[in-house]
Amino acid sequence: YTLIKAISKKDADLISQRREQFIKGAVERGSTLEAAEQIFDWIEYFAGYGFNKAHATAYAYIAYQTAYLKANYPLEFMVSLLTIKSGDTDKVIYYINVAKRMGYEILQPDVNSSFAHFSIENGAIRYGLTAILNVGYSAVESIVSAREDGDFTGLTDFCCRVDLRLVNRKCIESLIKAGAMDCLGYTRSALLDALDTAIEYGHRRSSESKVAVASLLPEEDMERFNDVVREKEEFEQGEMLRYEKEVLGFYFSGHPMAQYKERLRGIITCQLGEIESIPAGSNVVVAGQIIIKRQITDKKGREMAFFTIEDETGYVECVSFASSYEKAEFFLTKGTVVVVSGRLEMNNGLKILVNEIIPVEEAERSMTNTLNIRVPRSFMESDENMESLYQFILSRTTTGGMIVRLYLEGGSGGGEVVMQLPRSCSIIVDEETIGGLKKLVSGCEVWASRERING
Repeated sequence: YTLIKAISKKDADLISQRREQFIKGAVERGSTLEAAEQIFDWIEYFAGYGFNKAHATAYAYIAYQTAYLKANYPLEFMVSLLTIKSGDTDKVIYYINVAKRMGYEILQPDVNSSFAHFSIENGAIRYGLTAILNVGYSAVESIVSAREDGDFTGLTDFCCRVDLRLVNRKCIESLIKAGAMDCLGYTRSALLDALDTAIEYGHRRSSESKVAVASLLPEEDMERFNDVVREKEEFEQGEMLRYEKEVLGFYFSGHPMAQYKERLRGIITCQLGEIESIPAGSNVVVAGQIIIKRQITDKKGREMAFFTIEDETGYVECVSFASSYEKAEFFLTKGTVVVVSGRLEMNNGLKILVNEIIPVEEAERSMTNTLNIRVPRSFMESDENMESLYQFILSRTTTGGMIVRLYLEGGSGGGEVVMQLPRSCSIIVDEETIGGLKKLVSGCEVWASRERING
C-alpha cells in the first residue's frame, strides 16, 4: 500500500526506499533476482507517467461519454443533470437556463404530475418535488403512492389520502408556495388560508378505520370537506415570487426584473446569463436586483462592498471599491434594482470591478433620452385607439422628460413607420407610465434608448 501511495504521489525518494524491500520479498517468494529488479525498474518508470496518463485517459473517456449523451440524448441528459444537482440551487438555476436555451420548457412542480426527481413529460422537463424546501423523499413517496388511485381533486382530498406523518404542514405549505398545488384549481393564497382546516380533516380521517370513517363521514360530508377552500384573490406578483424564491431558491413563474427587460434593452450590453461567454477584461453594462451585500473596510480604512446582482438569466458578483461605493452606499441595499458598469475580471470566479452604480430609474433618465413604443397594427386600425394613446402621452408629459418615438407597424411595403413626437410631448418615464402604456396598448413593446434627437 505504501508503494502504491508513493507511486500515486510520484515520491521518488519513498519509491527508492522501497526498492530493497520489494526485491527481497519477491526473491523470498520464488522470483529470480534479475526478474525482481526488472519488475521494480518497470514500476519506477511507470511511476513517472502512469498515474497522470491513467487519469487523463479515464477523464477523456468520461468526457467522450458525456458529450455523446448530450449530443444524442439532450433531454435525458439535462433531466439527469438537474436531478443530480437538485440540492444545489445555483446549479439548478444554471442548468434550467441552459435547458431553456436548448428549447426545452420547464414545467412547474405539480402534486398530480411530478415525481421525486426531475422527469420528462411530453418533451418538456417536469420539476422534481424533492428540489422543494421541506419536501423529503419519503413525503414524495407517500404523494406518488396516494395518487395511484387517481389525481388529487382538492386540498382536503390531498390531506385525507397522504400520510400526514410524512407529508406534514411545513411540507404542504412549501408545496403550495412552490405552485405544486396550482393544479387543484385554487389560488395559492386560498390554499394557504384553508391549510389548517384541511389538515384537521385529514387527521380525523386517518384516526379511524375505513369502516368507521365510512359511517362518520358520509359521502355528502366528504363533498363538504373537499370544499373547505374558499375563493380568494391571488397574492400580489411580488409576494408570490418571494414565496417561490423561499422554497425553490429562485423565482420560477417570473422575476422582479421582468418589468425592466424592455426598458433596459437600450442601456445594458448583455444579460447576466451571457456574462460567462464574454472575455475577462471586457467592459460591460448590466442590470440586476441586489440579492447579497457584504460591506468591509479596505486597508486605508475606507468602506467598500461586495454585492451580487441577479436577473432572469443568472447572477454575478460585483466589487465596489471606495471610490464607487461612497457614491452608492445610501441606495445599495438588498432588493434594490441597479445598473452597474465595470470591467470583467476572472479571480476565483467571474466578477465585475465596478466603475459606477446607478439606481435603475436614474439610469433610465441619465443614460437614455428616448422612450420607444412599438404599436401593433391591430391597435392602429382604430382612430379612437390612437387618440387615446395620444391623450395618455399628453397626460404624462413633463419638462425635461424623454422624447417619444412611435414605431407604427404596417407602413408602405409592409414595414414600419417611425414617428418622433415633438418635444412638447416629452414624457415622464416611470412604472406608472410603462404600466399604463402596456395596459392601454395590448401587445406593445416599450423600451428606452439613447438616440440622436431630430429637431
